[in-house]
Amino acid sequence: MTTFPDLASFLMLYVARVDGNAHYLEEATLAGQLKTFAEDSEELLRLTSAAYPKIEEENLEVVLKAHEELIRSASPEQRRQLIESLFAIVNSDGRVQTEETQALRMIRKAFSL
Repeated sequence: MTTFPDLASFLMLYVARVDGNAHYLEEATLAGQLKTFAEDSEELLRLTSAAYPKIEEENLEVVLKAHEELIRSASPEQRRQLIESLFAIVNSDGRVQTEETQALRMIRKAFSL
């Protein structure tokens, strides 16, 4: 079963790489933000990265739909923290790409139950 930290890790990795680049500032911010959701954030990030080596090819809409129940069961605080973390990651390299903006819109819509 997927947990909220698993989903958070996936979504953070997704927005960091959706534009086809894994900028070192995005990766560093991702690692820091993930600590909010998991005690062993380094291991969770390693596992997520291994599971999704070409993460930009994943269909975000399908992933969000498949985890609708998990998103719904998350507390408002968890959802808020994740959205804030995603924005921090996207903004960390100083450039917000169109793909990142589209991904954030889709995620915010899914999380604004």
